Amino acid sequence: MLQKTALDLGDLAADVVDQFQILAEEKGISLTAVLDPGSPAKADRTQIERLFSNLLSNAVKYTPRGGRVWVRVGPDEKPGWTRVVVEDTGVGIPPETCRISSTGSTGFGMRKPTGCKDWAWD
Repeated sequence: MLQKTALDLGDLAADVVDQFQILAEEKGISLTAVLDPGSPAKADRTQIERLFSNLLSNAVKYTPRGGRVWVRVGPDEKPGWTRVVVEDTGVGIPPETCRISSTGSTGFGMRKPTGCKDWAWD
């Protein structure tokens, strides 16, 4: 069962990015985070940490030496939503393999507006 609580996605992303800095440096990858303060969401912290970790793990794993990984957290264009973007210069995920419902909802209080690594929370 999800344990949704109020949290700051920027703070949570900063913690996870810190965990991947050494690995990225060892692989010769630049890991950059642009985190807007006060990026609120009501979500299950454990599950969101797991999501961030999975996205960053894959980004670092599939980005070649000399590549870049960016994490951005801030307001979405939809008022009251926070957007999280993990972007890299790796091989990528083909759009046809991204699974979202016809409404764009994932069922976890978040939506995937564009791309496989671009998420927004209400």
